[in-house]
Amino acid sequence: AHDYPNAEIGCVCALDADRAKNVAQEFGCAWTTDYEEMLARDDLDVIGVWTASGDHCRHATMALEAGFHASTTKPMDIRVAACQTAIAAAKNAGRVLAVDFGLRYEPNVRKVRQALRDGVIGRVLFADLQMKWMRAQDYYDGGEPAGWRSRTETEGGSIANQGVHMIDELYWLLGPVKTVEYGRRGTLAHDIETEDYCAASLTFQSGAWGLIETTTSAFPNRGTKIEINGSDGSILMEGDRNIQI
Repeated sequence: AHDYPNAEIGCVCALDADRAKNVAQEFGCAWTTDYEEMLARDDLDVIGVWTASGDHCRHATMALEAGFHASTTKPMDIRVAACQTAIAAAKNAGRVLAVDFGLRYEPNVRKVRQALRDGVIGRVLFADLQMKWMRAQDYYDGGEPAGWRSRTETEGGSIANQGVHMIDELYWLLGPVKTVEYGRRGTLAHDIETEDYCAASLTFQSGAWGLIETTTSAFPNRGTKIEINGSDGSILMEGDRNIQI
C-alpha cells in the first residue's frame, strides 16, 4: 500500500476470522469470512485471489461476474477448463484478469529477453530449466485449509506450484511451446497425493528444444538454473539475479 499511494485496501477475506481481523487492523480496512459478502460491496474495484490453487479461477470468475477486475496468484489454476471459464468471464464483463508472474519484471530477466531479441547468442538451439528445491513434509501438511498443497483436488505439485514461475519465465523468453514430446512425474520423497518431481522434453515454436525438471525433493535446496544455448553463445541464469551472457 505504501508503494502505491493511489491504491487502497478496502476489505480482506479469509477462512480464519482471527487472521482476517489481524490483517484488517494492519491495513485499516474492513474484513469478512464470507467471500460473497465482500463481492456485494460497492467500494472495491479489484479482487485479489490468494486461495488454494484449485480455487483460483472459481474465485476470480465470481469476482469478474460481479463486475470487479481480478488478479490471481500463480498458478492461474490447476485445470485448463477453469482458466478458460475465467478468461471468458473477463471478456464478457470487459474486465481485466491478471496472474502475478512477477519474474517478467525482474531487471535481469528483462535484460536476457532483450539480449535474445537482439540475437546476442545467435539462433537459440535449446534451453533447460532445473528447479531443485526442498520442501519439508510440514509444508504440505499446513496451510489454509490444512493440507491443501498435498491434495490433487487443490494443487498440482512441484511443476504447478513452485515451478510455474520459471516455466512462465522460459515461455516469456523463448516464446510459445509447439509440442511436449515426453513427460514424467512422481512422488518420491513426501507423503502427498501431488507430485514432488516432474521432468519434460519439449519443442518451442521457434524450433528450439527444451528440457524442464522441477522437484521439491532436493536436499539441501539447490535453487533454480536456466541455461539457454544458441549458435553464437549461451546464457546462464541462476535464480533471477545472477546471469552470465
